[in-house]
Amino acid sequence: MNSSPIFSPQTDPWKELNGYCAPFVLSAPKTWGDPLSSAQTSVPQNVQGVVGYVLRNLVGSPWNNHLVLLVAVLYSQNIQYRTIENYLSTLHSGFLDLFAVLGLQSMTEWEVDTHLTLYLSGQVLDTHTASQRADFWKKYQAASRHLKRWLTNLPLQQQELYRPYVLPYPDDPHELTRLSGQREVKTEQQERRKENTDAIMPFFADLRTQAHLRYNLLLRLRKAYHKAIKAVEQGKAVLPFEFEMREGGNERLNRPPTELLVFKLWDR
Repeated sequence: MNSSPIFSPQTDPWKELNGYCAPFVLSAPKTWGDPLSSAQTSVPQNVQGVVGYVLRNLVGSPWNNHLVLLVAVLYSQNIQYRTIENYLSTLHSGFLDLFAVLGLQSMTEWEVDTHLTLYLSGQVLDTHTASQRADFWKKYQAASRHLKRWLTNLPLQQQELYRPYVLPYPDDPHELTRLSGQREVKTEQQERRKENTDAIMPFFADLRTQAHLRYNLLLRLRKAYHKAIKAVEQGKAVLPFEFEMREGGNERLNRPPTELLVFKLWDR
C-alpha cells in the first residue's frame, strides 16, 4: 500500500477524531491507531479523506465507533483506502435505512441474524435492489470477519472491552449468503456484461481498424509536431509556424493524398 510521510503528533489526521469517538477505539491495540505501533509508522494513504468522511457522516450515529474501529483495523492490514471508503459508504447507508425501518436506536439492539434475514429476504426495504442487498451483505460479512479475527488475537480483558464495538458476526452466514442471492446477482451481472459485449462483437473488426488508423494518425501528428518545434529551435522557421500533413494516399499503390491537414505552432 502506498504511504505518505510520517505526520507529527500535532498534524496526525487521526487525532481530529478526538472527542467524536470513544478514546479507546481510536487507540485500539494492534490497529493503525495503536500508539505503540503507529508512532513510527508511515500514515496510510488518504487517512485525511477517511477522517473527513467520518466527521461529515458518521459522528452521532449508533455505528460511529464500530466503523471507526473497522477503519483502524483495515488500515493496519494494509487494505487499500478506496476499499475502506467503499466499506464505509456501503455500511453507513445500509445502517441508516435499516435502523430507520426497524426502529432501532443503538447497536445493542442490532441482532445480526434476525435483522439481516428480514432485509436479505426482502421483508423490509423492498425498494432496495437485489444488487444493493447483496452488496451490503458482502461488505458486512467481510467487515465483521476482519473485526472478529482482530478481536480473537487480543488478551481476554481487552476482548471484553472492545467486543461491544465490533460488528457482530452472524451465527449462520451461509444462510444469509443464500438469502442475499449473491450468486444470482453475480450471474446476472456476468450475463449483462456478456450481452453488452455481444452487442459490439459484429463491429469489433471495424472498431479495431478505426482505432489503429486513429492511433497511427496521432503518431504521425506527434512526429510532425516535434519536427516543427525542432525547425523553430534551429532557426529554420519563425512563430507562428504552419505545417501540413497529407493523409489518405498510398505511395506504394501510387494513390495521391485525399486530405490536407493544416496546423499552426504558436508562441502563446
